[in-house]
Amino acid sequence: MRIKILLVTLLCFVLQSCVAPALMLSPQSQLLWALLKPMVGLDPNEANFFQQPMIKSRLQPLLGEHYDTAVTLLSTATELQQQGPMFFLVSKHSPLPAVAEKAGFVWNSDTNQMAVLLVSGGAPTVFAEQVKQQGQNVIPQWPAELAEYTDPDKLRAKALAKAAQTVTTELPLEGKAKALTEAAITQGDAKSVLQTEVKQQQQALVDEVKKPVLAPLEQKQTELKQQISTEKAELKDKAEDKAKALIKKEQPALSDEDALSAELSQEQQAIRTAGTSGAQPATPTAAQQERIKQAEIRLEQAKVLLKAAQDKEKTGEDKTQAKLMVLAAKDQVRKAEAELAAAKQAAGQ
Repeated sequence: MRIKILLVTLLCFVLQSCVAPALMLSPQSQLLWALLKPMVGLDPNEANFFQQPMIKSRLQPLLGEHYDTAVTLLSTATELQQQGPMFFLVSKHSPLPAVAEKAGFVWNSDTNQMAVLLVSGGAPTVFAEQVKQQGQNVIPQWPAELAEYTDPDKLRAKALAKAAQTVTTELPLEGKAKALTEAAITQGDAKSVLQTEVKQQQQALVDEVKKPVLAPLEQKQTELKQQISTEKAELKDKAEDKAKALIKKEQPALSDEDALSAELSQEQQAIRTAGTSGAQPATPTAAQQERIKQAEIRLEQAKVLLKAAQDKEKTGEDKTQAKLMVLAAKDQVRKAEAELAAAKQAAGQ
């Protein structure tokens, strides 16, 4: 029972939403609205749209001798459409291209005004019923599909384009003269077009005069840029070489590793010989002590250079170069430590 009540309520609501707009119209508009609303989306030919007395009786006196042409074109429409208060038809093609190319029909339910649009030779002709509201004639409204033929700005642009094409076709114009004429007609302002052309030619002349003067200057500027770039590269290379030299600056040369190994082997062999014979380890000689001292100095110098390289890596702009300096300094520290250890081992410490 409740479901039936809900269905009846819903049906009443739907009917009310459909009928409400019609109830706000005049009696004649209500009748035509009731006729056209069910036809929306249908083929006008199958629905006998043009045979309906309420439509035919108004279109024949409105169009007069153009009635047959308009109906012929409008019969190519595939469906009756609605856009707000407007019910309309738009032709899809023209069976009479020599007479008219396009046709449109609209009935505005708000004003109860019928209007027909015929386009012949690109020029639109509007047939509209005379309707007054507040003492003024009502201008027919058109759907978006017919804006191309009813919008004043678009119509003006199309007319000017066609006029330009006609003039340039009939007159013996070629090249620049033809383009200027088309632009002048299309834009509707020949003076502005000519002024623009004159300015362009003046600028072209100025550029032509400036070219031989500016060319050497531009060449010189290019050469200076290349020279500056080359000098920058050279300065960078010098800076890198200088940074590498700072690591080795005033650093005592380390002993050759092969010679050092041979010397250590001999001294170790002597120590082992002395140990096996039961003798006490010999006191480091003055030369050995001096060697240890020099190794310690080189180690301290290497550590100082490493610390400087690490500081430069943290604060310097060229991180890559700084890393190379750090690696080189670490290598010097490692060699100095090895030399010191070897010196101490050779001295029996």
